Amino acid sequence: MINLFFSKARKALLGACLVGGLWACSSGSSRPDASNSQPESSDSMTDASGNKPEASSPQPEAGTGETQPQLALGDFHSCLLTTEGNIKCWGNNTFGRLGLGDTRNRGEAAGAMGRNLPYVDLGGRKAEGLAAGREHTCAVAAGEVFCWGRNKEKQLGVGLPSSRQAYGDQPGDMGVNLRKVLLPAKAVSVALGALHGCALLETGKVSCWGDDAFGQLGASLFAEVDLGPNYRAKTLVSRGFHTCAIVDDDMGQDKLRCWGWNIANQLGYSGVRSVGEHPAVDLGTGMSVKSVATGAAHTCALRSDDKIVCWGEARDGALGLPGKAKQAGMGDQLTPLNWGGAPPQALAAGLAHTCAWLTDNHLICWGSNGISELGRWTDEPFGLPGEVELGASFKVASMAVGGYHACILASKGLKCFGRNADGQLGLGDRKDRFRPEDMGDALPWVDLGL
Repeated sequence: MINLFFSKARKALLGACLVGGLWACSSGSSRPDASNSQPESSDSMTDASGNKPEASSPQPEAGTGETQPQLALGDFHSCLLTTEGNIKCWGNNTFGRLGLGDTRNRGEAAGAMGRNLPYVDLGGRKAEGLAAGREHTCAVAAGEVFCWGRNKEKQLGVGLPSSRQAYGDQPGDMGVNLRKVLLPAKAVSVALGALHGCALLETGKVSCWGDDAFGQLGASLFAEVDLGPNYRAKTLVSRGFHTCAIVDDDMGQDKLRCWGWNIANQLGYSGVRSVGEHPAVDLGTGMSVKSVATGAAHTCALRSDDKIVCWGEARDGALGLPGKAKQAGMGDQLTPLNWGGAPPQALAAGLAHTCAWLTDNHLICWGSNGISELGRWTDEPFGLPGEVELGASFKVASMAVGGYHACILASKGLKCFGRNADGQLGLGDRKDRFRPEDMGDALPWVDLGL
């Protein structure tokens, strides 16, 4: 396996419905279905073994920078930013979210991956940041943000003719023709929700664009979000219709501020359903935040005491508490998760499930498991925190969680598990991976041809 890691060199969709227990505010339905999530056509490539490589794909030259590899997972697609600043994406390609100038899925047919999977053409730019939303993707290159995919709600942050509700789905859209988001300062990173995007700026401020039906922008279009006097954002995460930022305060503590949709109090405070206001989230007396993950209608935080607390919609077990229990309240009333293992170091969330990367380099997940999200079999369509079997010698080095799937980087390469109806696992088929016989050492490595 090749070493991927640490090389030196709106309203209709917004009216989300409660079906089967999941607030599907990021996908418009509670469960993905192969019949309604397929693009116009599927993989049809052949090579010497019957698979046809895509001759039109430019192969970027290897860079000399030290960009840390990054994973970005949307609801039904996956992307990897390599150490050289190049990007490959696979899975559902409706609206051109893979950035390949067409709408054909990648990863669901034999021969679709490896060297047959094209790089995203960034016009010679080298990316240093990457994010995936429900139906769009954005990259940061030299402090500028470039996006492709669906744009009906202006989630790409650029103006397009009324006849175009997507970008990146047609030949000639990508490369030098990519349009940048007009931001008030250079971007450090980007986070994407279902229909909006936000950039963390080098000034420590946040600027957002796209749909604002639920206060997702936290301010007016492209205006800087008011995080409070002398506060600077350090980390930005988003999914569904809300966004959270870790900010440092005057006392040198990292606090959490969230804004957007608040139907289940996923912002960490009650009283209104949708807000652009964002007081600091009360995580308990003396507690600061180390990591945060946002789902469709829940939020989880890793506190300074190395305990995980989740709040918001509990119906699918997303809060990780026995009996799908709700939180009694915020602050000192928050009940932490119990998993009996090593302390966590990072969190990531899907629509109604969450995973934690532990300091012993293992992975645990909890929440909704109606369609194999957790990478393990459970008797109920949800699960309490439990370890994901990735192989005897597999040590997590980085992770990302999509709507119903997850991908994990190790020094040897990449593995993905969960829902695979659109080839988002990158394994050349559409078979979900979650049963015991599919996991552990039996879970294939993803071939990206790097």
